[in-house]
Amino acid sequence: MNPGSFDSVHKAALKNTILINKNLLSLYIEAKKLYTIDNKIDYTKVINNIKNESLQSLSSFIKDYKEVKDPLTIDTFIFYHK
Repeated sequence: MNPGSFDSVHKAALKNTILINKNLLSLYIEAKKLYTIDNKIDYTKVINNIKNESLQSLSSFIKDYKEVKDPLTIDTFIFYHK
């Protein structure tokens, strides 16, 4: 639990993390089954679903699916210094 109104800031940061990361976004779409009848991605449903998601469910999703970067590998160095 965050003090004051920091919950809304934390929730916005979690939403932003999902939307920026292509892998997390595709995993979110797959986990929530946000497809149309003909198996195309319905981005309206995706945005509405992320917008209406609770702080706890966003936190648990990111905790389960976010890739942890090892600070000692060259891949991490390249990722952060592009």
